[in-house]
Amino acid sequence: MAQQQNHQPDWTDLLAELKRIADALNNPRPVALSTEPPAAAAGSNLDYLVLRQLMGRVPRDGEDVKVVPAGRKRGTGGSAPKAVLVLGPVPEDVEEVAVFTQRGEPAEVVPLGTYNPQVSRSGAIATTDFQLTTVTNDQVITRLEFRRGEDHYPLALGPRLPVV
Repeated sequence: MAQQQNHQPDWTDLLAELKRIADALNNPRPVALSTEPPAAAAGSNLDYLVLRQLMGRVPRDGEDVKVVPAGRKRGTGGSAPKAVLVLGPVPEDVEEVAVFTQRGEPAEVVPLGTYNPQVSRSGAIATTDFQLTTVTNDQVITRLEFRRGEDHYPLALGPRLPVV
């Protein structure tokens, strides 16, 4: 006849594991999985960090918020010409730009493809023009998001651009 053993769990280990599970459920950005906030929240986080920097707050350790300069110029042809997005240098890992307007529709996403601004003869960094297919010159561009291509994760912001 086999003797039944009375096995007591280690309460300290059990309590530590329950605390780890509770912390993981309360943290929307588990450190073990990623150091980035979820993509859905990343744009809002960039807004907050840029606003903090505009108010003169010093960036925290490891905080690297990029605001990328951009311009816009009038396209050619038609009664409502399409806008042309004019980009200067962008961060290396950026593969697409999302162009948001006030029209309430999804952003127009511009793949940067072989984006490669060259240095001009005057020594200034040249710009690269991208023809937009949806956004017209009579629409205010309310926001530019510079994103990674594979997961559309926002990495940097661009300025609001007025009607031209």
